[in-house]
Amino acid sequence: MTESQWLACSEPWNMLKSIQKPRGWAGGWSKHLFGWLGKKHVVVSDRKLQMLVIAYCRRHDGLLTDERDKRTLKISESYTEGLVGIEELGEGIRSCSTFGGIGCHPSLAWNVAVACLIPHEKIATQSRAEYALERIHHAVGSIAVSLDDNPTFPLSEQEHMKLMDTFASEAKTIVNLLYEIIGNPFHPVSLNPSWLTSTVLTLATGIYSEKAFDRMPILADALQDAGCDNEDILDHCRQHGEHCRGCWCVDLILGKS
Repeated sequence: MTESQWLACSEPWNMLKSIQKPRGWAGGWSKHLFGWLGKKHVVVSDRKLQMLVIAYCRRHDGLLTDERDKRTLKISESYTEGLVGIEELGEGIRSCSTFGGIGCHPSLAWNVAVACLIPHEKIATQSRAEYALERIHHAVGSIAVSLDDNPTFPLSEQEHMKLMDTFASEAKTIVNLLYEIIGNPFHPVSLNPSWLTSTVLTLATGIYSEKAFDRMPILADALQDAGCDNEDILDHCRQHGEHCRGCWCVDLILGKS
């Protein structure tokens, strides 16, 4: 995928598939081939992929009515931050609810928690991003099922069509989250250390820890006062729309990858 394709893309699945690192012997020659074609492999951290799935779930956390699922989502966030261990994450996964009983479609929170296992999965046939994509696919399915008053398994033809409609309607949300968390990977933004004043760092830390994203315009003002003239950074801080943990701009300031 090229930069222009990334910026114009409306299909999150294609964007996610482009965020992968070539595996094995293919890595060497494909890197040179993509360079010759004017393209590049986009590689993001496991944490960014985890944040993507968590942020998507947070957009729909009103659907989490079971206290076990709410607890599992909080555990997933804490695990990604390194505040709890894999044992507690595993406990959260095992305690999740399902729709319709054991063996049916797993809950939204379950898909998020399993996505947090990305660094531990020995994936032979998928890239990390493809694994995250799979989890988001299932999360969208969980949303479709949760909106159904009486879901059946396997899905009926009518329910399958409803699922496809849900995928289509959720595409824009996921694309926006990709821009929010990953930004433009073809045009990395550099940060001048002189911009990291105590005010900027305090604001960014508070925004991240308290999820106080309404302070983003104030952060832009503080950066500008510190001499920041990077339009990508300032525009992102001031843009309308929802921000989330994993925001590329806040991560950049706090040194998170």
